[in-house]
Amino acid sequence: MKAHVIVAQDADLAVLDMICDCLSDEGYHVVAHTTYQDAFEQIIDLKPSVAIIELLCTNPTSAIMLLDTMRCNPQTMHIPVIITSSDNKLLHSTEAVLHAQNYITLQKPFDLEELFALIDRMINLHRSGETGLAIECGGQQILY
Repeated sequence: MKAHVIVAQDADLAVLDMICDCLSDEGYHVVAHTTYQDAFEQIIDLKPSVAIIELLCTNPTSAIMLLDTMRCNPQTMHIPVIITSSDNKLLHSTEAVLHAQNYITLQKPFDLEELFALIDRMINLHRSGETGLAIECGGQQILY
């Protein structure tokens, strides 16, 4: 069976290395980038099973632009996205909007088992082609 591809973006190389190492150990093929532009180019090229994108407190507009571009592009609009952030205030203030657009949010530092479970559920939902299924996230249900 071919490994699922995950594109991960995070400005912190140490965090990115940890995500890559842990997901690789779980059998995923991870392509990592520190910039939104590089991550988006790989998302277009690879059409990953899941994308993990960091919402930076110093540059939230770029992350939102990346997400909007993905949602408007027929090649990428179906790709499940997990949004991570270490800025609890920023994540909390944008969470309702992000959840309304079917993004999953994950506060840093996060539990790796929770990340693995979210990825597995997103891949299984996407693979099944079913819609209307819910993933629990932060006390809210996100419908796919």
